Amino acid sequence: MKEKIKEIPALTKSGGLLSEFGGKKAVLEYRVWIHYHDGGDDEYYVNDDLDALLETRKELLGDKKIVLVEQPLAVVWDDKCEDYREVCIDGINYE
Repeated sequence: MKEKIKEIPALTKSGGLLSEFGGKKAVLEYRVWIHYHDGGDDEYYVNDDLDALLETRKELLGDKKIVLVEQPLAVVWDDKCEDYREVCIDGINYE
């Protein structure tokens, strides 16, 4: 997985579809959030390559310590709100 280059906060605005923000060219990074069985802090994996992140997600799905591996999200800059936003990636098959 590539090192995180941008300093994008973990908590961002959320909602919308990637296509509403200009598609793949607008993506700053992709994220997959994970939640643990023991109630520990939520974490996310980040990559600027969606295919690589989808492979990471497949590996995480088999981890018995994890209760939920969310669908990948894209992080974009929302000009209207002047803030980062996590959006759903429309048009891909996650499985």
